[in-house]
Amino acid sequence: MNKLWKSFSTYIFPVIIIGSVVICCVLFLLDNLPYDNSALDVDISRKKVVVNNDLLMSDTLGKNISNDNYKNGTIGYADVVIKSKADGKVKFELVINKEEVISEVDPRFVKVYVTNFYDEPLKGYNGAQVPTYFDLKVAETDPSAKVLYSGSLKDKGEAKIRVRMWVADTLELTPETKIFSSIFSVNVK
Repeated sequence: MNKLWKSFSTYIFPVIIIGSVVICCVLFLLDNLPYDNSALDVDISRKKVVVNNDLLMSDTLGKNISNDNYKNGTIGYADVVIKSKADGKVKFELVINKEEVISEVDPRFVKVYVTNFYDEPLKGYNGAQVPTYFDLKVAETDPSAKVLYSGSLKDKGEAKIRVRMWVADTLELTPETKIFSSIFSVNVK
């Protein structure tokens, strides 16, 4: 019995441990395969959104912008549907690129609010303060863009995201119309 145990602990036990480690590594790699943007189907209702200082809004009003009261060029509203075509986990960033314009609203006053289609705020948007474009982090996938939302989809999953934008009512009113022009896109991380 002692000889059998010695044989087991010398040969079989290390094989079991090494095999377990190999299986864990393979599962980890399969779950984190690198993908490119072709792994996603993306539908954005309005890729370009422009807001201006003609209609300043409180956060309470801005959070309730809907497709019914959306006014192009004054307040922003877009629905984004992201579908994974991959069997594994696909990480993505919903990003916003600011376009250069002649007379621009200060990005510190451009509010951005992101929810799901049930109007429940997504991570980073459920606090008391609504972030501004200026507050958003720089995107990993595009250094000229800012991250609206970062997430992942697993096994051909789907994300439905709603974006609202407006100019804060704390901006000083001026007779000159200023705009903030932006373009939405989705990139695989």
